[in-house]
Amino acid sequence: MELEDKIDVSTLNTVFRDAIELCQHLGIDFLWIDRLCIVQDDPADLAREIANMGYIYEDALLNIGGVAAASQSARADEGLFTDRSDYARANDPMCARVWRNNYDQLCWIYQKSVYTSLNESAMMLRGWILQERLLSPRSIYFDHQLHWECSELMACEYFPEGVPRQVQQRLVGYPQRWGVDYPLKITTLILDARSVAEQLLETPVELATHWTSPYQAWMKVIERYSRCYLTHESDCLLALSGLAKHFAREFDDEYLAGLWRKDLLEELLWYCDKPPSLLDSEKYLRNCNTPSWSWASRRPSGIKFISDEFYGVLARFSRTAKLEEVTVILNGDDPTGNVSSGEIRICGPLRKTLGQIREKYTEGPLYHCEWWDDGYYRSGYRVVSNNYHFLMGYIPYNDIAKTDDLDDRRILPPYEGRRVGLILESVNSETDVYRRVGVFMHVCHTWKGNDDYLKPRPGDCEEFKDFDPNNYERQTITII
Repeated sequence: MELEDKIDVSTLNTVFRDAIELCQHLGIDFLWIDRLCIVQDDPADLAREIANMGYIYEDALLNIGGVAAASQSARADEGLFTDRSDYARANDPMCARVWRNNYDQLCWIYQKSVYTSLNESAMMLRGWILQERLLSPRSIYFDHQLHWECSELMACEYFPEGVPRQVQQRLVGYPQRWGVDYPLKITTLILDARSVAEQLLETPVELATHWTSPYQAWMKVIERYSRCYLTHESDCLLALSGLAKHFAREFDDEYLAGLWRKDLLEELLWYCDKPPSLLDSEKYLRNCNTPSWSWASRRPSGIKFISDEFYGVLARFSRTAKLEEVTVILNGDDPTGNVSSGEIRICGPLRKTLGQIREKYTEGPLYHCEWWDDGYYRSGYRVVSNNYHFLMGYIPYNDIAKTDDLDDRRILPPYEGRRVGLILESVNSETDVYRRVGVFMHVCHTWKGNDDYLKPRPGDCEEFKDFDPNNYERQTITII
């Protein structure tokens, strides 16, 4: 209650005092600081303000980040305005003249950290920071050099007009450049998700349909968020609440514990890119009652989505599963907040997992893959028991996979002929209740390509070896 009457500025830390000074200098009358504007020990006030957090950042004039002060090497009294003399001496560019035949060019050589340090900073690995950065219309970051970004520009003192094109060309692919030379803002992210696939090798429309949707932008957000850390793991969904509300307006869709109803069958196919060792697996479970089918049930482990990782693949994805019902029980009134429980009723082909030992495949996505959420033993194996494979769909083989046309092959490489689905664990066999424990992508045993290393080995992943897409049985199950 004392802070409602007045705030003794001298008692604030250096970052807060510097932020007040900056706002006064810029003529900004109001400043929002979470720690001061939210009553931290009042659950009702905390829940109310967290639910409104997205609107606070979206409607702000400017977001201020103390990047240097958040680093592990920062002094206790570090503020926004840091001593930058050592940084400048270490990172000043070198000049070199290049002669070759009739070519004569003066080149400036910069340290890579000049334009990547912000994205790799400790502050940007904080879970709550991601939605602040994405939702605020413009941001300024106080590191050992100033960085600033809006929806049109990502710049810093070394590159005040934006990172040069030569650097952009060295940053491979989409969207690794976000936050480096490309603004990490929600409006830019959604627009880019709609347009980027259409620019890739003149991708056919039928392949670009899913990848250009705004849902792909959401998957990119989750992939990035899954590499961030939270002080309290129970804040996993809360720290995305503002972003989820923005996407809900964009999608006109229902939010379900981190996934979206209209895109649920695709978004269920997430996997842990770097799963833990089985010996440490319990450390990677979140304590927030999140259903197993949601990526939010796992601690930071590099979440990825099959439909995003293999872009274009699921545009040719023939579904074998049908969603019947989804129920999510909220832990409060906020539809984008924490949940108490959730279950999915889904119908599709279900097969008992064969064998007792499962080997960790190291050949990568060009081979058949299984990603178990809790990983493998350090030996590269795991024992399976009471597990089932649930087929979500298949990617049919067709003649284009064996074409000699290079343009076709680079768009449709060896993803032809795949079975894709969930790995489950039985919870109650009498009521057909299961828990998700992984995801799989198996090569069809009828593979017709010339690449022998893509062909399954005898005994490998034979759950759906005899699957007939024209004649198969479905079973209705519940996943919790």
